[in-house]
Amino acid sequence: MKKIAILDGYNVIHAVPELERKLAHGLEAARRALGVLCADWLTRRRDIAEFRVVFDGDSSVGTPEQGAMKGVRFIYSPSGQSADRWIADMLHDLNLARNGVVVSNDRAVAANAAAAGADVWSVDRFTGMMSRGSGGAESGGTDKPDPNSRQAAAINARLIQEWGLESENR
Repeated sequence: MKKIAILDGYNVIHAVPELERKLAHGLEAARRALGVLCADWLTRRRDIAEFRVVFDGDSSVGTPEQGAMKGVRFIYSPSGQSADRWIADMLHDLNLARNGVVVSNDRAVAANAAAAGADVWSVDRFTGMMSRGSGGAESGGTDKPDPNSRQAAAINARLIQEWGLESENR
């Protein structure tokens, strides 16, 4: 099943050097470059149905032409509300947790998303997957899904126990 990717917009921009350099030309240039990256993902891979890129701010700020980036939506949090809170609310209110993946290096955003049951990708993982260009069984990649956050934690806990590493971590 295709996922809906929710990106912590400014967090991603500041974590990707090519996007951060676009800030020299203004926020709109950096947002547009991120939108192009997401649109490119959709043309190269088949695992994401839609990107929702969430930014702090409001809809009065300039937005890239969304029609030119099919499958990419820019969402601005209401004034006085952070994009981080908006992402958490979106996962809950729109019931996206089971079918969503959140991309952020922000620990609080990642923790809230994982607690809601969403998959969480670091920005490095997101950009690394983009450069590999595989998209699961549909596009010739592996048909084994990546574990979600809870599954990964359970695997790690079991390996720590089996390898006798508990005493070293305490």
